[in-house]
Parts: sequence; structure tokens; C-alpha cells
Amino acid sequence: MTLQFPLVAYFSILLTVGLLCTGYALLRRCRQSGDYLTFRFVGIIIGVSLWWLVMSTVKFTATSLELKILFYRLSMAAWIGLPVSTCIFSFIGIYHRDASSTQLHRGVIAFLAGLLAFIMLIPQSALFTTPHLLSVGEFVTLEHGVSVTTAVITGIAWTITLFGIAIALSRVVHKKYVPPVVALAAVIPSLPGIIGVLKLFEIYPAGGAGFNLAPHLAGLATILFAAVTHRKGLTTIILDSRHAAIENATEGYVLADETEIIRDMNTEAKRLVDATVGDQLPSWLAESSAETAEGVNRTTPTGKEIDLQQHTVGSHRATNKVFLLRDRTEQLTRMRKLESRDRLIADLPVGVFRIQRGTSPRFVYMNQAFAELFNISDVDQIDKHAVSDVFGAQQPQLIGNQSNYSTPENPETTEQLFSPPGTDSFWGLVSTYPSSTQDPDMIEGVIVDITAEKQAEALLTEELDNISHDLELTEQLWELSVRLEGFDAFAQEALSLLTDIDTIECAEVVRSGRVCCGEPETIVANGTTHIPDTAVSNAIEHAYTEENKRTETLSIDDERYTLITTPIMTEHVADSALMILSASPPDDRVEHLVTDTAEALAYKRAVNYREKYTDENKMTELRIANTDTDKPHPLSQLLTTADVDVDIESSPLTFTNVRAEGQITWYLLRADQAVCNAVTAAATAHDSIKATTPISINDDENRSRCQIGIETGDIHRSLNTEGVTVVTVSANARGTELLLHLPTDLKVADIIDIFRTRFPAMHLRSRQTIERESVDTQVFTELDEYQRQAMEAATRMGFFSRPQGATAGDVANTLDIGRTTFTRRLKNAQTTVFNKLLDSQTDTEPADD
Repeated sequence: MTLQFPLVAYFSILLTVGLLCTGYALLRRCRQSGDYLTFRFVGIIIGVSLWWLVMSTVKFTATSLELKILFYRLSMAAWIGLPVSTCIFSFIGIYHRDASSTQLHRGVIAFLAGLLAFIMLIPQSALFTTPHLLSVGEFVTLEHGVSVTTAVITGIAWTITLFGIAIALSRVVHKKYVPPVVALAAVIPSLPGIIGVLKLFEIYPAGGAGFNLAPHLAGLATILFAAVTHRKGLTTIILDSRHAAIENATEGYVLADETEIIRDMNTEAKRLVDATVGDQLPSWLAESSAETAEGVNRTTPTGKEIDLQQHTVGSHRATNKVFLLRDRTEQLTRMRKLESRDRLIADLPVGVFRIQRGTSPRFVYMNQAFAELFNISDVDQIDKHAVSDVFGAQQPQLIGNQSNYSTPENPETTEQLFSPPGTDSFWGLVSTYPSSTQDPDMIEGVIVDITAEKQAEALLTEELDNISHDLELTEQLWELSVRLEGFDAFAQEALSLLTDIDTIECAEVVRSGRVCCGEPETIVANGTTHIPDTAVSNAIEHAYTEENKRTETLSIDDERYTLITTPIMTEHVADSALMILSASPPDDRVEHLVTDTAEALAYKRAVNYREKYTDENKMTELRIANTDTDKPHPLSQLLTTADVDVDIESSPLTFTNVRAEGQITWYLLRADQAVCNAVTAAATAHDSIKATTPISINDDENRSRCQIGIETGDIHRSLNTEGVTVVTVSANARGTELLLHLPTDLKVADIIDIFRTRFPAMHLRSRQTIERESVDTQVFTELDEYQRQAMEAATRMGFFSRPQGATAGDVANTLDIGRTTFTRRLKNAQTTVFNKLLDSQTDTEPADD
């Protein structure tokens, strides 16, 4: 059906009048609201649509080709002008509205004017080709070919249209509010675009069915957009007003319905609540007091502290809840820090003050410590206290010269004697510096009471004489250690120097009776007062057990004395002890001199020891024991379970080291058959102890042997690395004792520390330097190291005994070598020894005459 001219004319006139009316109505609304800038963009959209509608209508009614081309050119400016104006309006309505919008508005006007000039000045051949008139029913329309310029202009218009729609859709995808006015504005250019697509695919005929409906649809959509804008108003529906303020506010906004489902919220609320639109209202937020506008404090599950206000809004249909949230976490944290700092300054034992300089300097702040120093009773009325009344004659030195002020890079202090009224004088250490308030007349300072330090200076001067004397005594002590030969002679002279001090009554050097298996042995003694034997025994026991200084108070002949016992450490082991009996209480001088003397004696003992025991044919024999019931040795645990009645001092069970297999160390036990059976049976009760079946070695004496494996492989590997040999292990239920042989150059304390990693209570029982076994005599000098080890191990383990204490395999396992290798080395060693013995006997026989 072909549109008739009267109907088309009426339709165009109706749309034109509608656009003019809505434009006038919006103009009045703009004057009432005062929001001229936003309404200007609305007016641009209406104006461009009205321009396109009028130019298209006049072009259609024109009868000549030249007029139709003229009005066609004029209408083409709206192809791009309308998408650009709607796209910019959508962008401003969603994202921002500030001073830059004024420049943007002017830019749009300039762009439209430039676009119109471009359309009018471009050559017709470049704009469109072969224009001609086409009869459509009773009317004549303009038709032409599509040039590259026209295609580009149309493509730009469609691209801008899609971009404007994408702005609105992006917020919908992110579940953000899109105002209806913005959505309508973005859709306006899409309607002419639809007509263009229909014409492109020839669904809608060229020139229309007598008329082009694209501008009419754009005008109709513009009227709808203007009507919605007039009805709701821009100040309540675009993001530049209330909703934009809510969405971009730093306070959180949450809207929930009666079922506590979140219907709307801004970005800040999502961060605080950790939820989104459509989620259930968190329980901590839902439990807030209902229907109240009073602010309450809440702590979120994430640890944020917020102020919460709740309001009830709605109508007769539904009741919703609005929550306003303000994150005060950083503010409260900062306030707490400031309060903490103020409390710290107020409670500091150091005086803190602030002074306002000027013609009459006044205090503006002082803490409690400052007020107490200067006897100021009312800190709150500090402005009544002039600086001159407090500092007196010291005021010019303290606040007069700014060159004396400290800086963070160069802090400076001065000592001043203050005499406040109503209190005692005191010495103060003062530092002043410019205030951090950037006020040039404001200074701050701190003051410390150093009266005690000043008094200490006088005492220090007195003490220097004693220290000088003590240093001379110490220097003389070390000179004697170099000049005198022998430990006893040096110890006698050292104790003489100590007893020359008036407060020292007696000095002794005592060797430990526990180590020597007898009574305490006094090496050197000097003094007039005898130390009780019981006190000596207790002090020596402590010195050798704890290896540190011990101080106790004694009563001798109704007089109180202090006994100081210090171990003399030789090769990191307590060799003996220095005991000093002093008047009670002793002064610090005595404590230091006792320590220096003990170190000098230890040095002298170490020098003599190393000079005495340097022969390679010597070795150190140690007896170390563990009697700790909390962490006993596994062998003691085993004997406790086995309930074997043996005494470690008289007849303990003796185990011989056999071999090491990984973490297990195997020991050989030769004892009565009943004892072997009891020990083997008890081993099954311990996860860390293993045992082999007892084997009878002599039916007449009813004796057996078995092997016990304990998890001490790490200890024995460390001992082997240091060259230490475990000779025997003696144990009963109360403790375990090990007999060790080690080179003389090893530190005994280091060897004991190897055991203490597993058994902290391991301690030294005895230590002595002995000759090596007889296998090192002259007849064995031609043995190599491996042959000597084979001979020593075989002799120690009873390989040559009858009954035999160990087999060749047992000895080989101890040396961690094969049985064949051990047999070969032992055989070669025996051959060498016998040949040496025979040769020596032949050399000693008298020659025949």
C-alpha cells in the first residue's frame, strides 16, 4: 500500500509539533531545575532529530532535482550528528558530569557545525553518484548510487550507535544501574539504523514506499525520550545526581527486601559486605536493630569496623530496608595510634614540654613527668606558668638561641642544674628542637633527670682507684704465670696476692674428690680461716657437676662469710676449683678478681698439661656416666625391665662394643645364662632395643653370651670420626658408664657434648692419661695401622681368650670390614710379631766360643 501525500504530511507535521512541544516543555523544566548543562545535551538530541525530520520532509516535497539534492545534503548531517549526540549523552549520564562537560558541550556544537559544513562543501561526485528522480506512485523521490564517502559516513554512524548501546549494556552486564533516560537515548539512532539495514538487503524498497521512514522513526523515539525526561526529571534519574552520588560514594548503600535478599547496592557496600545483588543479606547485618535510624557499630567477619544506620522504606505493597555503612577501620586505627601516643607521652618518665616563644614565652603543653620535676601541681592550667618562673636563669640557654636547637639529623643535649621552688634541686639533661607544627615560634623539648648519674660520677671516681689497683693486681698475676714454672708454685703466689686483700680471709685450690675417687684434695691453700670440710665437699660437687661459679653464705665461729667457688677449666673440663672465703657480702672487686685468678690458673694448668702429655704413646682414658632417670641410657632401661640385680659400683654388667649397623650399635654381653635370658626377653619390650638368642659358652660354669643392639649409631659414628674408641659399657638399672680411649689432643668437653645431644645429663666420672696398650711396645712397631687395629680389637673383645669372647666375624663387624679381610690382617700381624720376637731372642743369646 502506497502512502498518500496528505497522510505523510500530517505524520510529519505531527512529529514536528511533538518535538517542538517536548522541547518547549523541557526548556521550562530546565529553568525550574537550573541544570542547564545536562538539558543542553537533551536539547541537542531533540534539535538534531527535528533537523533530520524537517529536512527529509522538505526534500520529499521538493519538485526539482537541485532542491532535493540540497535538502538531502542538509539531512545527511543528522546521520552522524544523532549517534554522536546520543552517545555523548549516554557517556555523561553514566560516568561523570563535571566541569569538563562544558567543554564537551561546546565541542559537540562545533562538531555538528563542522560536519554540516563538510557535507555541504564536499563535491557531489564524492558524496553520491548519478542522482536521479524516481516516481513512486503519484510522487517523485530522489535516488542515487552509493559512493565510498556515503558508505564511510553510514558506517561511522552505525559504529557510534553501537558504541552508545555498548556503554549501557556494559553496566547491565556488571549488574549496575542504568537510568531509563540513558537507555532510551542510546536506542534512538538504532531505529534509523534498522531501516538502513532493511534497505541494504532490499527488504524495504529504495526510496521507501513513497517516503523514507528513517527520520520519522528517529523523531518518534526522540519524542518518547523527551517525554520520559520531562516526566521523571534528569536530577533524579541520571547518575549525575542521587544515584550517581550513592554509587560513587565512599559510604556503603544496601537495599534489601522483606525476604532479606539484596536488591541494590553500590561499589563500597560490595567491598564491605562481601556480597552482590541477589545474595542473601549477611547474618551480622540482618541482626541489626530493626526500624531505627540510630547509628550502631559493627565488626565485619573480615575485621573491618563500620558505623551502621538502618532505615525502613516502602509502600503499601512492600517494605524494604536500607542500610548505610561507613568504613571507619582506618580512622579508628589512626585514632587509637594517636591516643596511644598521647598516653605514652603523658606516662613517659621523661619530661616532655612545648613552649610558645614570644615576648613572654608560655608553656602550651607539659606531661606529668615534667610537672613532677618542677613541682607544678595543676597541669591543666599550664598557661599560668611562665617559662621564666620554671626555668629561671636557665631560660636564655634553653630557648633563647635557635642555633642551639637540635635536629633529627644532629640531636644535641645540654646539662643544666635546676632549682624549682618548693622542691630539691636536680640535674637535667635537656634537648630542644623546633616543633613539628611548622610554627616558627613553637619549640618542643624533652628533659631527663640525671641527678643519679651525676651522683654516680662521684662514686665512679672513687671506684677508679680500686679498679686501677685491681688491674695492676691482674697484670702482676699474668706476669707470674709466665715467670714461674709449675702449676703449684704459680698457684701459691696467686693465692698470696688474693689474701693480701683485706676482705678475703682464705683462698684454696682443690681437686675434685669425685673425679679422683677419693676425698677432696687441697693443692694449695693460703689464709687464716679454715673452710669447713662439708662446705668444701658441697661446693666442689657443684663446681664439677654444673661447671659454673657458685656463691653461698657460711657461718663460721658466729661470723658470716661468703664462699665463692669457681671451676678451673682445663681443655674445657673442670680440672680443679678455686675457693675464696670472703667477708659477707663480697664487693664486686672480689667477684672480678676471683674470675681473673681462676682464668689465670686454668691457663697455667692447660700449659703444663700440654707440655706433659705430648708423647704419641699416651692417650686419654675417660669414664663418663649417665644416671638421669628422666632420660636414661637404653641399656639402663633394658636392665630396669629385665629386673637384673647388679650394682654398677661393684659388679655391673659389662658390654663390649662389637659393630655398628646403620642406627643400631651392637654390644656383646657375657654373663650367667639366667642373666642373658632375662636381658634377651626384656629386649622384646623395647622398640629401640634388639637382642640375639643367648649361646652357651661353658656348660660347667653355666655362662652364655648374647648381643644387644641399641639405637645409638649416630653417636658411635661421631666418635669414630674423632678417633675415639668405646672400650666397654657398664650398666645397671640406675645408670650407665662408658670407658673411652681417645687421643690426648682432643677436647674432652667436645666428646661429652656428642653424648649430651642424646643424654643431656651425661657427665665426667674420671679422666687420666695412660700408656697405650702393650700392643704398641717395641715388638709391634713394624705393624701397619690396619694390622694394629685388628690386633687391638681382637685382644679387647676376647678373641684369644678361652672360652672365646668373640668370633672372627664379631671382630670384623666391629671394624666394619669383611671376615676374610680381618683374618688376613690378623694373620699378617701375628707373623710379624712372632718374627720380631724370635729375632730379638736370637740377638740376645751369647755367641759360642
